[in-house]
Amino acid sequence: MRQGGSSLRGPTVVAAGGTISVHAAAGGETVEVTVPGVLRTEHSLDADGNANIPVPNVPPGTIVLVRVGQGLRARSIAIEVVAPGP
Repeated sequence: MRQGGSSLRGPTVVAAGGTISVHAAAGGETVEVTVPGVLRTEHSLDADGNANIPVPNVPPGTIVLVRVGQGLRARSIAIEVVAPGP
């Protein structure tokens, strides 16, 4: 399932060890990926505003925040990491 509005779209859940695919319509050249209290990284967007981000090494149930833009123009989505299927 996808979430987000016209400026930032991505999945609601992602399997541990998988990839987060996001699309940012406008607002920057990078997306920031944060696991609160654990890590913060930035990933480049391609020319079409897409990024494929490896899921951080975190346990299932962890919330990963993805943000594009700065200040009042920032847009964020929250993605839950789930256990991979059998």
